[in-house]
Amino acid sequence: MKRHSSLYIVIGMLAFAIIALVLYQWLYEEPEPIQPVTGSKFLMSTLVTQQIYDSDQARAQDVLDEAYVIMEGYENALSLYVEDSYISLINQQAGRDYVQVPGDVFDLLSLSYNYGRLSAGVFDITIAPVTLAWGIHSSSPRIPGGEELAELSALVNYQDILFREEDRAVMLAREGMMVDLGAIAKGALCDVIRERLTPYSFQGYILSVGGNILAMGQPQENKDHFSIGIRNPRGSESSIIGYLDITDVIISTSGDYERYFEANGVRYHHIFDPSTASPAQTDLISVSIICQSGSEAEFLSTYLFVMGKEHLLALEERGENEHFDFIAVDTDYNVYISKRLKDIFTPNDSLKEFTFIYV
Repeated sequence: MKRHSSLYIVIGMLAFAIIALVLYQWLYEEPEPIQPVTGSKFLMSTLVTQQIYDSDQARAQDVLDEAYVIMEGYENALSLYVEDSYISLINQQAGRDYVQVPGDVFDLLSLSYNYGRLSAGVFDITIAPVTLAWGIHSSSPRIPGGEELAELSALVNYQDILFREEDRAVMLAREGMMVDLGAIAKGALCDVIRERLTPYSFQGYILSVGGNILAMGQPQENKDHFSIGIRNPRGSESSIIGYLDITDVIISTSGDYERYFEANGVRYHHIFDPSTASPAQTDLISVSIICQSGSEAEFLSTYLFVMGKEHLLALEERGENEHFDFIAVDTDYNVYISKRLKDIFTPNDSLKEFTFIYV
């Protein structure tokens, strides 16, 4: 009888130990990291990459592939460089006739018009004749002469985009005018993809398209954010001025280092000032905007880059940036960071040439 009792005690202690071990592992051990499903494709004149973190990798792969199909359709509808896109059709009919477009295209053009109004024309999607003349996106960029720039400037005015609400039609008022959505399309694409992917409730998702990054969810169960590197605007592609811990927001960056050429010691970049029909002369070399809307983030990064440091800091001082935050680098390598980002931004202190300032 005693022998049986002792056996039961030993079995009970073993069972307790096993249960305790299982509970410890469940409570304290690191979960197996989920390996993301990844993809990359060249679209919209840039490399577009995606990462989906989900336990169902087959489903994640299907959705990733579907997202690229959506992006291809988006480019074919909106690109200035696709001959039969809606944008190209509008440009071909400039000064002649209205062109009916799908609702989402009409809405994006209307939004761009409103951003032109809000920025007093600093953001102007009718800048296309000017940008094409400079050819910064091409293999043979050039500096147009003053007379040519004056002629092209006469074609730039967002107020001459005409909208016919009843049948969703758009027209440019004068022959020779052209629109280009390149300064807003990538940010707007982030909004489109976020809306399409939200119902899947993936653990985490990252989309990088040009200077725009969409982060949703979290990469691992024990990490509730993504750490996104903010590029050094005067370093290599892998050089980072700091890391920003984010989730469920979009970052849009505009900088003079993305596309440019140099002539006679001058850097001519791809962000234009409509008032001069030339690359913007500004005391900023990079502006990153963090907010909920991709289209707004890209608009703001472009607008504030052109307007310069004084205007940006004045917005902060007046409290007019409550719905967005920023990281901006000036020509003296001062990095201005919204004070709300202080707890989630980690500067790269090894870059001694930069001074980090929270405002």
